[in-house]
Amino acid sequence: MGEDKLPIKTKIAAWITILIGIIGAILYIITGSWSAMWSGWPITYFLFPLLIFICFFLPNYFVLKRKRTAWWFSISILIIGAVLLIRDISSHIVRYYNTDYGLQFGLLRSFYSIVILILFLLIITLFLTDRKNFFKIAS
Repeated sequence: MGEDKLPIKTKIAAWITILIGIIGAILYIITGSWSAMWSGWPITYFLFPLLIFICFFLPNYFVLKRKRTAWWFSISILIIGAVLLIRDISSHIVRYYNTDYGLQFGLLRSFYSIVILILFLLIITLFLTDRKNFFKIAS
């Protein structure tokens, strides 16, 4: 008959991760790369957005094309990102816990990291809940 449809949770997770990759690369080019250009390492102006593109956009494009290896690569990147975000959040909390600013400033300082961590955990959950259905139709 026809081609099997991709599970809806996998589609949602892949598209969200593709958007994260595109938005992250664009935001880095707009904001973070200016300091890299003036620090004497202009190669990072192009290297980091390319790394974001390779890690978030490409694997999920191939997940949408039903590739099993891309699914594993995407899950691995998200788990590594989540671990790095947890380390970042905990370092902010520890750094500001014993200061006059207190715990609230440490949590406020890591607010964006907490939001991105929650988003990563949501995407990982979406990928893992449809794993069996994806592997039935993936090549």
